[in-house]
Amino acid sequence: MDDDVAVVVGDEKQIPAPIRSETTLEDELVLDAPAQKTLNLYKVDNYTFGTKQSSQKQHERNPQRLKEKYQERGLRHSVAGVLLVHHHRHPHVLVLQQTKDSGSFWLPGGRLRPGEGDLEGLSRKLDNRLRSPSQEKGSWEIGDFLATWWYPDFSDNRYPYIPPHVTKPKEKLNLFLVQLPESCAFSVPNDLQLLAIPLFQVYNNAEQYGEVISSLPILLSRYHVNYL
Repeated sequence: MDDDVAVVVGDEKQIPAPIRSETTLEDELVLDAPAQKTLNLYKVDNYTFGTKQSSQKQHERNPQRLKEKYQERGLRHSVAGVLLVHHHRHPHVLVLQQTKDSGSFWLPGGRLRPGEGDLEGLSRKLDNRLRSPSQEKGSWEIGDFLATWWYPDFSDNRYPYIPPHVTKPKEKLNLFLVQLPESCAFSVPNDLQLLAIPLFQVYNNAEQYGEVISSLPILLSRYHVNYL
């Protein structure tokens, strides 16, 4: 007997089952998560990438310098932006790496000035790291706050919480989502390179990309991605 047919025995009459509508995977994902926010991603091919003169600032964390700044200013406040594109309909995150260094990766951002707000400071840092001469200053569309990471000491160790034994963390890092326009030009200091890394590559890969970047697929899973 066909499972798609309902049979009424008394009248010996067969009644066809309701026609099942054909839905795509994207349709099902939208229906299953009506409360999700939509994140628009554009193709990586929409963007151009160039270079500009380096500021000659040190990009790596220097424990001794961090200690001196902590003694002078106290808790260090930092921000970073999560900028996404897509390639073959899979999200890629834009990360920075030193040109002569095949090791560490980090998100665009940096330390805030005393009294500077998160959004103001992140916009300034994105200008410094990524803005091309043709782009207007401070034109970044900074969106949702994603997470806070804490540095208990002056090393690269960081946690998404303050460890119980730590009474005076040394740095607080706030992450924000940055919505990119449909197209734009990026220009990075010539001692850095800007890379688009697929989320499947960074997921659960803290050994290569660090805890912050490897956590992004989980943080971004609450969004419905619209590939444009």
